[in-house]
Amino acid sequence: MNAQKEYKPRSYLGIIQGANFSRADFQITGIYQTLRPGYSGGIFFRYVSEPIAGIQIELDYTEKGWSADFNTSEYYNGRLTYIEMPFLTHITLGRKKIFFTLNFGPYVSYQLTNDIETNVDYPTEIDNRFEFGYCAATGFGFRSVIGSFQIEGRYLNSLTNLFDTFTNTQLEASRNQVINISFIYMVKIN
Repeated sequence: MNAQKEYKPRSYLGIIQGANFSRADFQITGIYQTLRPGYSGGIFFRYVSEPIAGIQIELDYTEKGWSADFNTSEYYNGRLTYIEMPFLTHITLGRKKIFFTLNFGPYVSYQLTNDIETNVDYPTEIDNRFEFGYCAATGFGFRSVIGSFQIEGRYLNSLTNLFDTFTNTQLEASRNQVINISFIYMVKIN
């Protein structure tokens, strides 16, 4: 029993900056999408209560949207900005200088702005400004004397529709899907 060390919880503050590549899941045929690039960045608090596990809470500004065409001169493009709060379970593998991370959990977003351009009869006014979804992420990092640096890849999938599918019958669904690549810097605060 004396050989085991008692684990002391750790807390971190950090910044996260990255790029989003997003699309909308419309679930209809005939729309061909390319991933739309956008910015993502914010701050986070990480509390590691167990040797490899903890929680991470973020406050992010993020850009999402879609770029769609119909193999004709018709188009349907959207650029949406959000304030987003992920509530993530955090797992760290490796206690030396190099470490790997897994993050997963729900997020909630509130839409700040939308810019939708189209020349077809699809909706241009967002019906649901709140978004709920899930996030899964993995990454690796490096600990140094001035803090920890990390690179992370994420996938975010909305569970709520942007448009009311009951009144806008041409869309069966309208959910954001995002691939994110981010750079992270964090410092230990205790």
